[in-house]
Amino acid sequence: MPRGRRVSSRTLPPPSNPAASDPLAPRRALSFSAAVFALAAPLVYAAMRVADYAQGRTADPSLILATPHTDYYFRVGLAAWGGLLVAMTAWLAARGRLSRAASARTSRVLGASTLVLVPLLALAAWRLP
Repeated sequence: MPRGRRVSSRTLPPPSNPAASDPLAPRRALSFSAAVFALAAPLVYAAMRVADYAQGRTADPSLILATPHTDYYFRVGLAAWGGLLVAMTAWLAARGRLSRAASARTSRVLGASTLVLVPLLALAAWRLP
């Protein structure tokens, strides 16, 4: 009975990883995610300010020096957190790790749940400020 050809690990081609062949890929991914953060954080802050104005919660200009501005710091912290989440996702996508981190089914489930949960959380934040 003839035996099949043995294949050693030395004859297999190396796994294809485009990021491994480009030494600047990590820096490009980092700079891309920093640019995404620089765009996402102000957008999150602006969305929170629009929601405040829509609810009718505006600051009294006569008390601007007497208030501790804790609501401003809270909004800035939340905007930085939201921008960081978007930037981390952009970094994973730029490094090519997003497809390995989540399967197609997981991506569909997360996308569908986001479409449902974001409006519900926005409604809850609107009703319970």
